[in-house]
Amino acid sequence: MKPHASVLTPTDWGVLFLYVLALSAIAYSAARKVRAQDDYFLAGRSMSRWPIALSMYVALFSTNSFVGMTGWLNRPQGTIWIGLNTIGIILAVPIVVILYPTIFFRLKITTA
Repeated sequence: MKPHASVLTPTDWGVLFLYVLALSAIAYSAARKVRAQDDYFLAGRSMSRWPIALSMYVALFSTNSFVGMTGWLNRPQGTIWIGLNTIGIILAVPIVVILYPTIFFRLKITTA
């Protein structure tokens, strides 16, 4: 049996075209408001510490953590490493979330 080749219908092309058009309009609108590097990377320094801290918190629990945990659990003694990793994250997250935004705000620097 031959695999069925996927073909885009005119409706699919229309939806794709509208999506690209809307995305381009949003990008053009946002680009007109950007005047400096801080506008692009730091939202013009208009955000409070809480959204930044939440973003950092979520970034610390990246996809690599979830994918990597499966690999560690399949090893002998894997659950010990996961436990140590979890304890380390629990201890480090509050320090990172409180300390780093404070330092970056005070020094007025831009970083990833």
